[in-house]
Order: sequence, then structure tokens, then C-alpha cells
Amino acid sequence: MALSVLCGVCFLGCRTTPLAWLGILVEVPALWLLSGAGAQHGASTAQASADGLLASLGVAVQHIGLAQAGAGSGVRPVVAGRVAAVFPLLPSALRHIRRFRRPPNRRPRRS
Repeated sequence: MALSVLCGVCFLGCRTTPLAWLGILVEVPALWLLSGAGAQHGASTAQASADGLLASLGVAVQHIGLAQAGAGSGVRPVVAGRVAAVFPLLPSALRHIRRFRRPPNRRPRRS
């Protein structure tokens, strides 16, 4: 969200409240801290941070696109954006479909 707000301020002339700026200041370190949680599973913190920034860029592009829609356009721009967001995910989802269908690993209960 921080990137989409910054793009809105820089490119669209949006005005944000001080509370929104505070949210951005909290979100950026939170992204960095959360990306470090994956490091124990073999993913590097730098790679996880890059993934988070790339995802944020995608959200920013979608929010900027939605901001361009007129007030009378209704729900159509949101639906079109959601449908368009699914297409880049389909190849990866189809490649890993077996992993989605497998039941989760559960530890036996100790009595």
C-alpha cells in the first residue's frame, strides 16, 4: 500500500493525511521485518523483500488504474482488475496444483 500511496501522491496529485503518512512509515519496516521470517526456511531476506516490493508495485499499478475510472463506471473496473490479476498467477497455480490438493501435514496428538 505504501507504494500505491506514494505513486498517487507523486503522479496523480493525491493529498494524503498525516495518519496515512504514519501508516506508510509503519508499513515499510513491517515489510522488512516480516520478510525476515522466511529466512529461516531457506529464503533470503533480500529476496523476500524484493518479492514484497514487486507485489506492492502490482498493487500500486492496479490502484492507479482504478483511480482513473469514472464515478459512473460502477463495479466493472474492479471486476476487470481482479480478473486481470488472476492471469499472471494461473501458470504458477497450475504448476503447483497437486500441492494445493494435498492435505496439510498434521502432527499426531499427544495424550
